[in-house]
Amino acid sequence: NFIEIIGDRFSSTVKEILHLAKLIKANVSLENISINEVEKRNSLALKTPTSTLPFLETKDGAISESRAIEYYLCTKYKPEFLGDKEFGRAKVNQWIEFATHEINECNQAIIYPIFGWNNFCKESFDKCSTKIKDHLKILEKELSQNEYITGKE
Repeated sequence: NFIEIIGDRFSSTVKEILHLAKLIKANVSLENISINEVEKRNSLALKTPTSTLPFLETKDGAISESRAIEYYLCTKYKPEFLGDKEFGRAKVNQWIEFATHEINECNQAIIYPIFGWNNFCKESFDKCSTKIKDHLKILEKELSQNEYITGKE
């Protein structure tokens, strides 16, 4: 099976996709395109419906946006990761959305300055650190009641 991720290996979304691919034993390769390779990035982005990187290139075409890529990989290699029945699938999606919109929103203030992608701002860092701690308490509470995010499986 031909499946390749096109994106920057230092991107948090690429790292997340690659981690999932390893976890579900998906045969995925990476074409590393540095954030500094602007012309090449722009050219490759035209292959995707959204003109964004990273994207997944498959024999059926390109899929962009990290959550869509992860959904595709799970559907193909490990559908049980998406939950069973409607309620289980909705709970999995609920926590993915929670991580995406609540936890990841602080990346720019906390993680990006480490890589030199943003300037460090102590006020934003402190505010986001508090938010992440609060969000992780919510997640910990859920996980303390269940072996997995959707229960026992």
